[in-house]
Amino acid sequence: MPRNEPPRNNKLDAWYPDKNSEASKLEKGVGFDFIRRIFGVFQPSKTSVETVFDKLATIWPTKIAPVLIEQFGRGTTLYAILYSGEYSDEIILEIWDPKHIESKPSQVFTFKGDNKDFPKTRSKAEVKSLTNWDN
Repeated sequence: MPRNEPPRNNKLDAWYPDKNSEASKLEKGVGFDFIRRIFGVFQPSKTSVETVFDKLATIWPTKIAPVLIEQFGRGTTLYAILYSGEYSDEIILEIWDPKHIESKPSQVFTFKGDNKDFPKTRSKAEVKSLTNWDN
């Protein structure tokens, strides 16, 4: 007997590619916005995490993606963590290729933002998988 499809959250479904969908590019997660889905940032009101992702979205295509493409190439699945830096307004984004841990060092980006909602130590940060990050 075929199993029933689980109930769907239409807002979350809009983040996945669907050629028949009328959802906007922002809702589909084209470009940097895919990372909002990965890290679970969907709240309509701006939190400190949402503000940080807004900042990341502006620098992703020019400052972060080119470095990642040069280091890891296109079409690779990367891992990422976000955690608080040493100072109260410092946030660290660390990205690495899980297939080449020994041969390719991770790329670490530091930027300013309210870090109160991020883990205080690297070891407590949740590892997220980045796919289609180079679109």
